[in-house]
Amino acid sequence: MKVLLGAALVFSLVGFTGSSHANVSAAIQSCSAKNDNFERLSCFDTLSAKVATESAIDPASPTGVVWSYLNAGSAEERAQYVVLHEDTLSKMKAHYKGNPFSRSFSPTYLSGERTGTLFGKPAAFVNFNPNGYNIEYKLFMSDSGWKIDWERSIGKNDTSFASMNAIEISEPSNFMVLAKLSNIYASYLGVTNAKYFAVRLEEPTTGDHQYAYVSRSSSIGKQVFDYLKDGQEHNATFMLRHNKSWDSLDHMEIVGFAPSWTPEPDLFAAQTGE
Repeated sequence: MKVLLGAALVFSLVGFTGSSHANVSAAIQSCSAKNDNFERLSCFDTLSAKVATESAIDPASPTGVVWSYLNAGSAEERAQYVVLHEDTLSKMKAHYKGNPFSRSFSPTYLSGERTGTLFGKPAAFVNFNPNGYNIEYKLFMSDSGWKIDWERSIGKNDTSFASMNAIEISEPSNFMVLAKLSNIYASYLGVTNAKYFAVRLEEPTTGDHQYAYVSRSSSIGKQVFDYLKDGQEHNATFMLRHNKSWDSLDHMEIVGFAPSWTPEPDLFAAQTGE
């Protein structure tokens, strides 16, 4: 019975492509090894449905590229599905630190594929939502098909809050963050609720957080409040700097804002200097 069930599933894999062959073979063995007949049948039913869903994904589509990327087993393997800037691969290796990647994500976690433009270029967007945590993968069309913009998709910053807090920086730096309105102020510095909106910023890849402030009367402040007024956490990019008049390295001033993750400084050009 085990062999017949396993064989039936193998036949259902005809035409199945991608890096999931090893995973499926391992899953077949796992299902076959179950002693309870009901558990074994249930396992194969679940696996068959998963394989059917995966088989329906066009590997050349934006969703297919993201799915192949998620099924890759190393930074080097994932890099073939990524827009490789000068130091992207080194950033990926440092970020993942050789940790094994999970390949057990259900393809049902991928949704909302859409196409459009980003920075004047053809782009695609695919949502990945495992257990309520949402990542919007951003892809650009290349000569060899769709490629993921890794930095913009996971919110990987070039510097950290810790390094920025170690030395006074008057020139603004961009940070892709998870942002939420806060009620934490520094009244002893003159940073009060009456004058500023407070924002809690969390670095997406490390979990480090920082508080930053923007004038309530500025156009940026009004945009930030409008974007965050629902009280929820949102992806955003902020241009931050130290305000010399505050005499503090622990508090940042917001001088630019974009309602998405992007390391492109051009989006902030019209908003700085207030």
